Amino acid sequence: MQVVSVTEDAPLSLANFRDFARIYHNADDVQLNSALRAAIASWDEATRRPIRTTTYRQELQECPHNWFFCAGPVNTLTSITHTDKDTGVTKTIDAAGYRVSYSQGLPAIQFTYDYAADASSARYWEITWQASAKPEHDAVRAIYMMAATFYDERNELAPIQLQGNAVGWNVITSRYRWPVV
Repeated sequence: MQVVSVTEDAPLSLANFRDFARIYHNADDVQLNSALRAAIASWDEATRRPIRTTTYRQELQECPHNWFFCAGPVNTLTSITHTDKDTGVTKTIDAAGYRVSYSQGLPAIQFTYDYAADASSARYWEITWQASAKPEHDAVRAIYMMAATFYDERNELAPIQLQGNAVGWNVITSRYRWPVV
């Protein structure tokens, strides 16, 4: 699975984070914003239940009928394509030819036509979708706590080290992780 694009439309604001951290001036806004963005990115990566609108791409070797999405919740299924194994031509499946259905409580792809011909002629399949979710209250607090940790360690950590590998982060994020089927 590959992240194609991420928008910065997270529902968490710098002002709310400043209140959470009890910082009542704006002299450190650049560092606070950087810490908050790093915590949000860490959340999105750890849970695969992004709070920012994220576009994913997955390449498969077989037909994705009843395939479960690897990240979600799914907002938009952008495209399904397959590449012909003989000609190398990429064919985009019409949006009327599939839908997102729910199986075992998870979104899955269901074709609305006989896909056997496509499945037998395809070399590989590619699915692109967008996902984002509004975080629950305790998830917001966890993200703010991670951002506060990043802010607190701002003189010790390089920007590349701002990742959620602190003690307890896996425990906090584990109950929110997108299920792997």
